[in-house]
Amino acid sequence: MKKHLRAAWEFIVALVTRFREERATQTAGSLTYTTLLSLVPLFTVALAITTVFPVFDEWIGSLQLFILENVLPDTPAIDTVMDQINSFTRNVGRLTAIGVGGFAVT
Repeated sequence: MKKHLRAAWEFIVALVTRFREERATQTAGSLTYTTLLSLVPLFTVALAITTVFPVFDEWIGSLQLFILENVLPDTPAIDTVMDQINSFTRNVGRLTAIGVGGFAVT
């Protein structure tokens, strides 16, 4: 039993040491930042493409609700953000197919 406790303790010490050496918290922060930074354009392009095609009208509401519940923080200014998203949705609806393609590539 004592041998197993010693092995577990050595494993924990090695794990913590490796965690510090590899700067795991900095790496996790960097990955979080990169992920959040990439989600904004992804949602923007998805919203733009679905707005152009009337078939996706129901899906637009679901996407906006998903963004509201899962991406945006719960703050008093959330109404302003949603107004901006709705304004963006209305303006993207006026783009041509070439414009939407260019927007997606950008």
